[in-house]
Amino acid sequence: MDKNTGIRRVSGRGFRLAFNAGGPTNRITVKKAGIMAICYCQFADATNGCLRSEYWVLATRLTVKGATANHNWLFSSEVVFRLEYFGYGLTSDNYLRIISGDGKCSDNGRNPDKGAFAYTYMQV
Repeated sequence: MDKNTGIRRVSGRGFRLAFNAGGPTNRITVKKAGIMAICYCQFADATNGCLRSEYWVLATRLTVKGATANHNWLFSSEVVFRLEYFGYGLTSDNYLRIISGDGKCSDNGRNPDKGAFAYTYMQV
């Protein structure tokens, strides 16, 4: 990797610009689905901020796939209902699993067993 530019050659994939402040263990975690803008500043100041605000440029936009936040549903018992689920980049290959209120998605090795009729009283 060139220490001045941060550009490194990735075997078989050409050159890549890594946004990790020179540390390959530094990671970026996106915690919310939606459309994101990735901006780039070529000239960093002493604190790794952008030297001047006019140096910022839009590098790209991307869609982070997943559910939109704050889904809440309230249904009466023993009635047929329709459930709509919204998000970004969802396809017919994606699934929604309904589990009991005291269950967690991380239960049973990320395969929660509290989705059965005995826990949810729901039939499909």
